Amino acid sequence: MRPGRVVLVGPPGDAQVRAVTRALGGRAELLDVSALAHGEPFTLDPARPPLPAAVYVRALPSTFPPLRPGADGRALVAERWLTPFMLARERADVVTGLLLEWHARGVRLLNPPGPGGFAQNKLQQLLCGQRLGVPLPRTRVTNDPAAARAFIRRHRQVIAKPASGGALARVVGPREPLHALRASPVILQERIPGDDVRLFLLGGRVLSCRALRLPGAPVVDFRGSAAYQAGRATYEPVRLPADIRRAAVAWARANGLVLAGVDLRRTPRGRLVFLECNSSPIWLDQEEKTGDSVTAAVAAWLAPAPTGRSS
Repeated sequence: MRPGRVVLVGPPGDAQVRAVTRALGGRAELLDVSALAHGEPFTLDPARPPLPAAVYVRALPSTFPPLRPGADGRALVAERWLTPFMLARERADVVTGLLLEWHARGVRLLNPPGPGGFAQNKLQQLLCGQRLGVPLPRTRVTNDPAAARAFIRRHRQVIAKPASGGALARVVGPREPLHALRASPVILQERIPGDDVRLFLLGGRVLSCRALRLPGAPVVDFRGSAAYQAGRATYEPVRLPADIRRAAVAWARANGLVLAGVDLRRTPRGRLVFLECNSSPIWLDQEEKTGDSVTAAVAAWLAPAPTGRSS
């Protein structure tokens, strides 16, 4: 890594990494975290760490253990997954250590480490949102099957999601097998009907706010929709009330996020409910179909134009 460059942390095949690289021109340099898993050489002298001009953190090495196919979703036995899981954690810790040092030395990071580190912690986000008075779905975090069933019966339509992300949200019903729940708490939320609204913020400024439309029946998580993956989503402008905008900006800032993708649901009566505040949002499809300039704003933040003239 050469000093003074803008470093992009993520896999080279990622569409947003490529887009920001193009926008930065020759000022960009890639730190390919996926290459570490294939034995790509990586050597760092802690006495002389490289100092980039700015950093865009798109993705860190995944630390999720593989899951065995089946309805119960139980992890593979320790002999099968423990070694690769631990190696993935080691790779992530190496990259995280370097990012933390860059942050301590004043390098501009997008995003810098926040209360949940570089990766998002959904429980911390929810607790922070409750503290700020952000309108959120009714939620339970539990590994007690009885408490989970009571919550599901009360709200009928309930969404389950992992606390550390990395998986699609899914609907759970009253007949859901919950015997594996005792191994770890899960986040349960009432399902909010309505449109998905995608809001992108940079430094408290709204870059884009659109309702996402997909053909066919409503889906739980648009990311897993075949129509979305086939590029058939369309986007409609959304008028963002001042109080919702203030709440979104406050939530992002409280989570330490400069760049944030705030996911909301707009009910049929027009009420906006917050779902998540993403630290590494995906914006390209929305940008390309609406003309809202997100990539250019990210590139300008990473490599601001020099002010004044040199003598």
